[in-house]
Amino acid sequence: MLFAEWDRKELWNLAAVAWAAMLVGVALVLELGFAQEPCPLCVNQRWWAMLAGILAAAGFAHNPRLGIYPLLVSLASLAGAAFSIRHLYIMTLPPGSVEGCGVPLDYVLDVFPILDILRVMAGTGECADQSVAIPALALAGFVGMIALTVTYWRSR
Repeated sequence: MLFAEWDRKELWNLAAVAWAAMLVGVALVLELGFAQEPCPLCVNQRWWAMLAGILAAAGFAHNPRLGIYPLLVSLASLAGAAFSIRHLYIMTLPPGSVEGCGVPLDYVLDVFPILDILRVMAGTGECADQSVAIPALALAGFVGMIALTVTYWRSR
């Protein structure tokens, strides 16, 4: 009967934290368990999922009844969804129309100036080599997170 005395907002907030953890967990399983090296857009999507989870956890720890936390989680999820849509868009382009970064992401982060890093993080040719299922599932996960936080926000 642990959840019996919890308010609905607390339960929705806990569900948002679990949903974000699931998004990041699936990404880690794909990377570590199936040797799928993440492209820059995959990394961006993972960062936004982690930020959404951190914001949901902060709302849970601070005060689940405050309306600002679901708004922030929704905005982070919307940004992650935008990167998922960009990823899907890059996959629809003909081969060779998106320039590749040519070097590993770790090297880019260590050596290049911030504007070049932002250009690479917006998607390169290596992002088109991924399976279409990965960004499509990420997009579905972000849409699910937005639906969850809107429901959480509107719960009484």
